[in-house]
Amino acid sequence: MKISIYVTVDHISKYNNLYLNFGYLLTLFLTKYLITSIVFPSLFYIILGYVLGIIIVLPILNLFGHLKINNVDYRDIKEIFMYSACYGLALLTSVIGLLKLSLPIFVVIKGTSIIFTCLINYHSYHLIQNTRSQFLILLVILMICLSYVTDTKDTIMGYFLTICHAYLTSLGKHIYIKTINHTIFNIPTLLFYSSTIIIIPIILFAHINGDSAVIIFFFRHNFISASTLYLYVFLSLTGILLNFMNLIPKERQSFDNSNYLKNIIGLISIFGGMLFIKDYEYNFFNFIFICLGFVFLSLLNLEVSKYYKGEHTQLLPQMYGEKFYDEK
Repeated sequence: MKISIYVTVDHISKYNNLYLNFGYLLTLFLTKYLITSIVFPSLFYIILGYVLGIIIVLPILNLFGHLKINNVDYRDIKEIFMYSACYGLALLTSVIGLLKLSLPIFVVIKGTSIIFTCLINYHSYHLIQNTRSQFLILLVILMICLSYVTDTKDTIMGYFLTICHAYLTSLGKHIYIKTINHTIFNIPTLLFYSSTIIIIPIILFAHINGDSAVIIFFFRHNFISASTLYLYVFLSLTGILLNFMNLIPKERQSFDNSNYLKNIIGLISIFGGMLFIKDYEYNFFNFIFICLGFVFLSLLNLEVSKYYKGEHTQLLPQMYGEKFYDEK
């Protein structure tokens, strides 16, 4: 049986990679800052305002022809609901995980979404990863377990919820790419219907538990200082240098330059974080296990990249001349 892998190399400029990674770092540190340092009036009103804003603004833009919200069959709402549930739960688990874990270990565990992607693809398409990928997966899991054993600060709840976040992220992307019909749904349509559906659990949550239940998001601790800004500038400059040094293998450009670079920057951020941020209680063995986890995770991303055309689009092998993935 002969299996061939076809990979399409797309041109991605260095500047685009720079912007992507700059945005990635900004999102990461800004999220941590907002969660740990700023007390919002009410999470309920923030989410409700976001949802209502989408429901009101999108139809107005649709009315004036600036975008299009497609008509959707009622039976298709199931896929939107599943996607919305995954997205909402992934957001919830990431918020609590960031509170319960230090930033380095959170980033490592969050990166295990690639492992869940491999498992989901195996279940859906019986796509078996090669021996090298399987070995790297075991090493990543081992490093996370050893990190937990040697961790003196973070909680098992933080580890568990962040792993749930990684799984829900992978599942949501799988549902969006493979289950939701792209001939029916576009991005505005998906946003509109998912926001409509998500109002119901928000209202139920606030009614049953009271708005004070979201106080779990607002625990504060001494994380943000001027050193955080220095670290962010340091990482950004490092990312610029890596971009223009052209360290990304050309044969990998079809998968994700940004992911390759993010893993390099992520590894640097661990070392930088140990020096500048007081978010980590230094332990030699724990530090080594986290770093090794990041290294193995980076190698795993590169290894499985041959199966992917885009960030989340599965490029399945062709078997017996039959195409499992049709390019349009």
